[in-house]
Amino acid sequence: MNMILKTTDLCKNFKEQKAVRDVSLNIERNSIYGLLGANGAGKSTILKMITGIYRPTSGKIEFNSHTWSRSDLNNIRALIEMPPLYENLSAYENLKARTLALGLSEKRIKEVLEIVRLENTGRKKTGHFSLGMKQRLGIALALLPQPQLLILDAPVTKSFCISTTISAFISRLLPVVLCQMGCPRTAPLFTLCQINPAE
Repeated sequence: MNMILKTTDLCKNFKEQKAVRDVSLNIERNSIYGLLGANGAGKSTILKMITGIYRPTSGKIEFNSHTWSRSDLNNIRALIEMPPLYENLSAYENLKARTLALGLSEKRIKEVLEIVRLENTGRKKTGHFSLGMKQRLGIALALLPQPQLLILDAPVTKSFCISTTISAFISRLLPVVLCQMGCPRTAPLFTLCQINPAE
């Protein structure tokens, strides 16, 4: 099997608390992979180790068949918790700032805005966006450079455990839009919080 990401016996301790214990994942290239578990089960901690936010206590992470290094983050994009947005800027302006930083073509902005259905927001400042719109803009930011691995972490809110924006995007839109945008090589990894059965 052609693996984009593999973890072996991954563990993370915070002092005496064992947040993640012996997690082994095998994620194939061009696949969609979900982590399903209760709130506090360690899903976000796993993703933060994969993205270099946390250092594993023990275990191994491999990306593209080699031991993970920080340079691999050039091919990994993530939306973990809330996206970092300039709330005084529009959706387009937020994406333009990111394309300039990454040296990408400005034509990518229109493409990703259409993917997440924010192409008609005009000059509306993101500070006035709903939570769902902010999440969709975060997904657009993550999709800009056509990453090999896309990580989406569904945040817990007061009224929802499963983020309706991310879960709906994954289940109905993501497989289609990845083909439409010419990047079926992107493998999405996402989390859902288990209260009701995942649809």
